[in-house]
Amino acid sequence: MTAGEAATRLAALPDGYDATADQRSRLFDACVAQMTKHADDVEAMAATDPALAWLVDPGVPRNARRDAAWVRDDEALLSAAMRGDLGHLAQLRH
Repeated sequence: MTAGEAATRLAALPDGYDATADQRSRLFDACVAQMTKHADDVEAMAATDPALAWLVDPGVPRNARRDAAWVRDDEALLSAAMRGDLGHLAQLRH
């Protein structure tokens, strides 16, 4: 999926919940933090629970961190989508 496709899909999330401007302004950081926390949580749980250890070998934490990095790399475009800044979004896509 391209960043432009992700932005288009991502714009629907705050729209669907009728998010306020304040909520939209915090959404990007919240998403990246949750992706990183997911990776940390999987590793922590796998260290103490053998039933979850199988998630580490195929790379679930690594993939979550990679995805978070991809999102951060396209912050301008994805943040514009989350804010509902369609004018800025159109400029970034071209």
